[in-house]
Amino acid sequence: MLDRAEALKIAAAFLERDAQEWTTKHEVRTIPDSAFTDGPFLIVPYNSVALLDHGDRSAQLAGNAPIRVDLATGECDLLDVIEVIGYRKRGFKV
Repeated sequence: MLDRAEALKIAAAFLERDAQEWTTKHEVRTIPDSAFTDGPFLIVPYNSVALLDHGDRSAQLAGNAPIRVDLATGECDLLDVIEVIGYRKRGFKV
């Protein structure tokens, strides 16, 4: 079972690899302080560095789904729209 710190590192590496395929020109970074555990998963939001470090709202990503890290295996994927809506209905900020 991964601890939070290990899972956050895995999520950051996943985001770095995944973001290379995107067309956005914004640098992106995970938001560890907003990550939360849901059962066997760590849910990790992310956004652009320009927004996170400088408050540049024009650089805010739209439609970005958080990363889900399986704490047992370390496997990562992105939440789908239905899952994001479900978390929002449960009061999570995703």
